Amino acid sequence: MGTIGLFNDDSSDSEVEVQKVNEKHVNERKVIKTIKHKNINKRRDFLLKSKHMKNKSFSNYTFTPVNPIIKEIRKSQCTNNWKKLSNNIEKESWLVANFKIKEFENHNFNIKSSFSEDFKKEIEKTQNNLSQLSLWGKSIREKETLKMNKNNDLMNKEIEDCIKYKKQQEALIEKKKKEELERKLKEEKAKKELELQKQKKLEQEKLEKEKAQKLKKEQEEKIKQQQELVKKQEEQKKAMANDTLSSFGSQKAIDEAHCYIDEIKKIKNEIRPAVKENKEWKKQSFMLKMKITTRVGQITNTRDSVKEISNALNDVLNQGKQISNEVYYWLMDFLGKAMMKQAEKEISINKTMAFPLAHIFNIIVSNHEPFFKIFMGRLYKKCIYLIPRYGYKTKDKSDEECLKEIGYKKTSEGMENESRYNERMEGMITLFSAIIQTPNTSGNSKLNMASGWTWLARILNMPPRQITSLTLITFLEIAGNEMLNVYGKQMHKLLNFIMKVYIPMAPKESIAATTRLKLFIEKYQKDGGRIDIPKGKNFT
Repeated sequence: MGTIGLFNDDSSDSEVEVQKVNEKHVNERKVIKTIKHKNINKRRDFLLKSKHMKNKSFSNYTFTPVNPIIKEIRKSQCTNNWKKLSNNIEKESWLVANFKIKEFENHNFNIKSSFSEDFKKEIEKTQNNLSQLSLWGKSIREKETLKMNKNNDLMNKEIEDCIKYKKQQEALIEKKKKEELERKLKEEKAKKELELQKQKKLEQEKLEKEKAQKLKKEQEEKIKQQQELVKKQEEQKKAMANDTLSSFGSQKAIDEAHCYIDEIKKIKNEIRPAVKENKEWKKQSFMLKMKITTRVGQITNTRDSVKEISNALNDVLNQGKQISNEVYYWLMDFLGKAMMKQAEKEISINKTMAFPLAHIFNIIVSNHEPFFKIFMGRLYKKCIYLIPRYGYKTKDKSDEECLKEIGYKKTSEGMENESRYNERMEGMITLFSAIIQTPNTSGNSKLNMASGWTWLARILNMPPRQITSLTLITFLEIAGNEMLNVYGKQMHKLLNFIMKVYIPMAPKESIAATTRLKLFIEKYQKDGGRIDIPKGKNFT
């Protein structure tokens, strides 16, 4: 700030004057120096020139040989002359130079005296200006000092704030480090505790597992022993009951039937839960199930109906097979149940409906072989008399359990009445009788006339029960004509046996069914050994 004030507009005139005086003084000093050195330079040039001329003059002349003594004398004379001449020239030049110097010195003294007075005035003026400038600079410095002090105070405060903030940040960082360290220590501690707990838990689980395995082995051994004991007891009971068992059914027939019934149990225990657990299978099988229900309910006694519904049911089962094997078996089981319902409700009332259903059964079996076992399992489960087998009461069985065993259904009012039960049994025996005489498209039917003959022989080997007359008359009304065509004389003998031996053995409670059976055989005998073709067999 101080240096800026020296070049303000107020002091510009004085500065110009001082500058002019300085230039004047400098120029005069240059002139004096030039004059002082001019003569000296001239003298030097003269000496150099004369020396050059001297050398030149000698070089331009040629000398004739002379006496050496003369030569030496001449040489010395010439040298002396030249020395005198140069000394004279030098003295003259010095005199001229000194004179000129004195003139310039006098002139310079006059200039100096006049210049010094002007210069003193200028100096005084300049000093005044400088004193003013110094005062002005001092005031500015004081102002700037105050301003700088304020700025310094502010800066010091900011520095202190920064230092304070830095300390706070360092304290926070230190605090965070401590907290982080404490957290890590806690985590490590918790981790160690968790590992210890896991180890303890694993050890405990191991001990429990070992205990469970040990207990399981003990239980298995115990169960095995119990099973062996039960097996022995059953064998003993079986051995004791062998004599009387034939009165309830053929053991071979019962074993054969159980093979089919076990298939139903397998579907119930394994396949049905698998389908229910899989949401996609459940959804798809539900849609296909609805199609089966609809189609079975649409069966009529016409060939077109049989063909259309058979194709539709085949398509449904094929779709199920593509989804999964479980869905396929589940749908076949559902179709078997649907056919049983049809036999219980429709065929028991209208026996002619047995034949279209028998045709559909054979078509389905020819395309889906596993359906045969499922259907037979359902048929034997619903009607034990087709095995054939009778129920029997023991001390540990209640009346309700005995009724359930032979196929009675429980309703809201209790167990169904005997009339409804007999109707259902009659419907299923009718379906069985229609199937054995319906030809299979593949020509290899497992349920054929031989199956009918075996069933008839087995049931006649058992003591008659209240239901027996109903089963016999139902079978003969539907399959009697075809049985007579196939077995001829043997069938004739069997009918005579029923008339003479079996009917007299029938219980009094089955008088209605026994009377129907007796009238049927009497008509056969009266018609000359001929049985009418059942209604609905030859549908178009």
